Amino acid sequence: MAHQEALERENQLRAELLKRSIAPLFEPMAQAVAQYPAVPSRRLESPAGQALLSAIDDNTPDESDISVALYDANGKILFSNHTYKIDKTLESPAFDQAIGGSASNHIDQFTTADTEGEQREQTWVVSYLPLPEEALPFAAISLERNHTQLLAALAQKNHRALMTEGLAFIAFYVALMLSLSVILRNFRRSEARHRNLEQKLQEHTFYDQVTGLPNRQNFIERLEYLFKSSAEGSLNGPFAVLLTDLDSFKVINESLGHQAGNQLLKSVGHRLNRCVGPNDLVARMGGDEYGLIIENIDDVTEAIQTAKNIHEQFQEPYMIQGHRVSESISIGVAISQGQNQTAEELIRDADIAMSRAKQNGRGHYELFNVEMHQEAVNRIELENSIRHGLERREFFNRYHPIIDVESGLTVSAEALVRWNHPERGELAPNHFIPLAEEIGLVKPLDQQVLDKALADLCVWKKHFPEHSGLTVNVNHSAQHFHGRPSLEVILNSLEAHSLRGRDLKLELTESSILKNDLVASALFGELRKMGVHLCMDDFGTGFSSLSYLHKLSFDMLKIDMSFVAEMLYSDEARKIVHSIIEMGNHLGLGVTAEGVETQEQLDILKSMGCRYAQGYLFSKPLLAEEIPDFIQKRIDAQSKTAENLA
Repeated sequence: MAHQEALERENQLRAELLKRSIAPLFEPMAQAVAQYPAVPSRRLESPAGQALLSAIDDNTPDESDISVALYDANGKILFSNHTYKIDKTLESPAFDQAIGGSASNHIDQFTTADTEGEQREQTWVVSYLPLPEEALPFAAISLERNHTQLLAALAQKNHRALMTEGLAFIAFYVALMLSLSVILRNFRRSEARHRNLEQKLQEHTFYDQVTGLPNRQNFIERLEYLFKSSAEGSLNGPFAVLLTDLDSFKVINESLGHQAGNQLLKSVGHRLNRCVGPNDLVARMGGDEYGLIIENIDDVTEAIQTAKNIHEQFQEPYMIQGHRVSESISIGVAISQGQNQTAEELIRDADIAMSRAKQNGRGHYELFNVEMHQEAVNRIELENSIRHGLERREFFNRYHPIIDVESGLTVSAEALVRWNHPERGELAPNHFIPLAEEIGLVKPLDQQVLDKALADLCVWKKHFPEHSGLTVNVNHSAQHFHGRPSLEVILNSLEAHSLRGRDLKLELTESSILKNDLVASALFGELRKMGVHLCMDDFGTGFSSLSYLHKLSFDMLKIDMSFVAEMLYSDEARKIVHSIIEMGNHLGLGVTAEGVETQEQLDILKSMGCRYAQGYLFSKPLLAEEIPDFIQKRIDAQSKTAENLA
């Protein structure tokens, strides 16, 4: 019984180690399960399945007779290293215990026939472990190993000692003692293996497997110990937490590969350790983020000096796989504030400071203060409000008309998103667009803007059937430069409103285009096939390039309002505006001047050959229902002018 319990414990530890090692592969395997719901063999043949099988082999190098399975909450096997088991459903009290959140073990004994038809007893040990919610659809994992030979060997030695005929009592006694000695030795070996597994489990639990540094759990426990010691009065002073984040790791990792990325992570750990004392701690918190605990600091300046030392260490480039790699690091610093603070709160404060450092540019550090915390709270509240606003459709469009300079007629209107905030009223884009882009909500927001703009355009066209060239301009975020979904959204919206591609003009800023020029080139080609017009917005404020205008096949460009405003007072600004208009006309691009506020500006632009204008001289941004009246007034004014000339 004792050795069976030891085997159960050992098997459970092995299962725990295996679970931790293969956990990163759960998500791709879940995708394979969803992709091949009815073909188990295809799941194993998929890249995710092959990676998982390989990981199982790597983590059980001395095992040939094992079975590993992943279950859903109903006991259905979604993955196994034995194909015939997949999609079968398990019913077992031990499995039910794992689904309930507790690890469990089960010894399975049964009889099988060998090749000669002889019946043989089989003994397998199965361990079931629960999986966290993020592993869904997988709810539990099992590791099953064959211990038949080991247990049979122990039993055989006992039987020989007990059943040998003709032996004297002393021989029987010696044999029995030898048998017990073997059992004890095997048990001790099992205990040694158990201790070794426990040590490995300890390493997996508290140390990062790539860098060998303490991990986040280790970091938090160290902080909690320091807070406890501080409360007991056994610390000589406050302590500091520094959170760091590499500024360019993603680029390096993607360009040189994951192996190079791991090498860089190790090297960063070595350099950070040079900046701390023997009692301090450097940990890898996850990804490219590191945490440092500086104990018993005299004052804030000591923590700040550590941050400066780190920046000095990063002045020297790294040699990664024969490449000289320069990397900078952003640092957030937070100082412990006494007994009313927790480890998680101190980490949170350092994280807030680190985010501020990153906002200030590469290679900065920031010391946390109370104002930062309030800003972070406000940011979270704003983020939640944006999400709720999208759900409740609180965002709406105003439209800024675009006028043909020669005829004075309305040719288009630019959709400008506004937020009807339930507490703060109407908000301009600068209050929410930057955060929406940062948190990935600008795509659904842009989709609402596009859909509403096309719906409104349909209404305007019905009012003015003779005005067939009327279009709408919609701003397009840089986040859409990734894959086909953006094209499908535009195409579906056009089809839903029975509009053609030429009814839509997409406005894009120079900066967003230059950052994504390769992807943009392919995307723009597809858009042009659909007939959609492309307009470069705020031309002249970024890194304007004729090659981009040609390569990306723009139809229009808009002169930034800052040049239009300055051309009355600056010869240089006037020359720039004139040059842009001449260049655009020469390339066959429709040029629109933004921010036209006076008749004098319009007269100058007209004399330069500018074709379109937009600004408060003509109108403020209007609601959708106000646009038909505006269009009609421009038509009436043009007709009256024509009559007077006649």
